[in-house]
Amino acid sequence: MNLEKFIEQLPHLYQDWGSLKMRPKSEVFQEILAPVETEFNTNLLELLNLSVDCLNSEEIFCQIGCFRPHTLAAALGNHPEAMAYGVENFSRFDPTGDKLAALTEEISQLNLDAQVLLCDQSLEAFYQDLQYLQPQEKIGIYYYDAIPDYRSVLLGLLGIKNFLSESALLIVTNSKEDSVQQALADFLLTHAEAFPLLHWQVSNHGILGLNNLCLLTWKPDLAYQPLHIEKKIVLNVGSGPYRQDALPENFTNSDWQEIRLDIDPHVLPDMIGTITDLSAVADNSVDAVFSSHNLEHIYDYEVPLALGEFLRVLKTDGGFVMIVVPDMQSAAQWVARGDMDDEPLYLSPGGPVKALWMFYGMGTSVPGLPYMAHKTGFTAASLQPRLVAAGFSRVEVVLRPFEIVAYAYKTESAS
Repeated sequence: MNLEKFIEQLPHLYQDWGSLKMRPKSEVFQEILAPVETEFNTNLLELLNLSVDCLNSEEIFCQIGCFRPHTLAAALGNHPEAMAYGVENFSRFDPTGDKLAALTEEISQLNLDAQVLLCDQSLEAFYQDLQYLQPQEKIGIYYYDAIPDYRSVLLGLLGIKNFLSESALLIVTNSKEDSVQQALADFLLTHAEAFPLLHWQVSNHGILGLNNLCLLTWKPDLAYQPLHIEKKIVLNVGSGPYRQDALPENFTNSDWQEIRLDIDPHVLPDMIGTITDLSAVADNSVDAVFSSHNLEHIYDYEVPLALGEFLRVLKTDGGFVMIVVPDMQSAAQWVARGDMDDEPLYLSPGGPVKALWMFYGMGTSVPGLPYMAHKTGFTAASLQPRLVAAGFSRVEVVLRPFEIVAYAYKTESAS
């Protein structure tokens, strides 16, 4: 596969490349998706189509899992010379035969009969047949869209490696699933020939706008350079649900790309994790960490763990953290005047904030919000030395009404 061409052209096919607003510049795939109910978007179809365009002669596109047949159609569209394997154990998972019939009919309607070899068999049987037949054509693109369990994903990768061409592209769906992430991690750990396609590494190797999708390369050419998102990365920890206005102004210009991390999977973060364990994020990999009203939700003894994680993931060159926490001193002054649970002090995205909530959190008053309870608190005088003790070289603290904002820099030269 012409990996250099793929990497060079992919970003140019989309508007807002590498962001949550990313979408193809072309509208050709809207027609494919229109009659189909699918969680995938046109971004994936554009990627598959480009990947097939980058195949060398005598290379094949291989799709494992064909219950979403529109992906085959999108991949082969406008590529009359391309050939594909479509592997699905229909006889086991489709006892009525409806899915197989629908796929066969769609392939016929799109005049792809001569290009697609449908293999109604298990993954193991498919690999056994390849081993027996030893086809001259190598697989240039391996697209796995089947069962997202550890054994199936790992078996697929282990089985296909003997039939891959050099610089092949491996595409694996459902990469946010723990089982899939573990399979990918184990495969990468034991196969030095495989490389993630991104220059910054998170556990699912995903691209925003192509979430839940992992891209790997197999035996890439020495000239291979990973995909780049030419933006600085801000890791929004404890992000909550996506909001267009969630970040402060200094992170909202075109220079920055947000990565959302949260403990609650229901808010659909880019990564699931806690501020005390950012193991999904590599060392020295993000330009900034934004933490708004998070530190007060962990126990006081956990605060150094969180600050240490912030420091670890920040880039040495210019990395900084912006932390916002309630100002307990101003809240205490309000309580000393006798008003703790009546008049709101200010309006937050979660609603009016009372002095009681600044001490104990919304989770103590509203059922079903265990993450929203407060377990510690800060004043400007107490937060600054804790950041210094965590290893930050320079700390600046700013007081706002009922809030403390701290900027802490990984190195003295950061600004």
